[in-house]
Amino acid sequence: MHVRLLILILLLASSALATASDSEFAGVVELAETISGLRDERQDQEELGRYAKQIEQRVEQTRADLATAPPVVAQTLKEDLAFYQAEQDRVAVASGHELVLGTSTYKVSRGRVALNRNGIEYRIDRNRGTAQARLPDKRIEVMELAPLPEVDSSGGEPGPVLLGLPTTRFVRTIGGKRYTICLAGGLPNVCALTLIRGATDNDLFAGIARLPGIPLLVETQDGDIVRRLQATRLIARELPDSDFIPWK
Repeated sequence: MHVRLLILILLLASSALATASDSEFAGVVELAETISGLRDERQDQEELGRYAKQIEQRVEQTRADLATAPPVVAQTLKEDLAFYQAEQDRVAVASGHELVLGTSTYKVSRGRVALNRNGIEYRIDRNRGTAQARLPDKRIEVMELAPLPEVDSSGGEPGPVLLGLPTTRFVRTIGGKRYTICLAGGLPNVCALTLIRGATDNDLFAGIARLPGIPLLVETQDGDIVRRLQATRLIARELPDSDFIPWK
């Protein structure tokens, strides 16, 4: 009896998610960024683990610095970030494990988003056209939102069921890389809602922002390396207005 009741609850929850419209949805979405590769038995795995942690810390710090850096400094930071990410790729291949590079937690409620991405918090309100970032040192930065992009649903085909939801699969080339992207239709595209002015066509999130629905799986393969952005949690629920109040 308990098992049947649990199955019924899950089916009802999935149905509620699937029928919720973009503008009506309220809930929490968590995306994890991972890389994986083939294990190299010649490497000291314990040493690789320590080095991976150091690189992860450098990536987080560089991303935080990049959020507010002036253009000249930003260019140097982007080069540093590219080097650290290449090192993460090398470590992932050698360890053979799936490494979590970072997580993004989105609280969404009717055009408003409270986002925590790798230690940086964002408050975005599409209804008012406002966006803020709170850095790890608690400084508040005001940002300019980009307009919501025109949706491109061309080339979509049925994708896998993810987190209990049917998806549509798209294949897109972004920044010179081929991505397979699976989205659940009828739900808000969090990448579009949080798109900041200045994002380029090479920006992965800007590319995802043009697709219909909420991204549940984004995957690309480069040689022995597989990079994923995958939804690990999607919960529909009402959220308090206090989660979205701008900082002063």
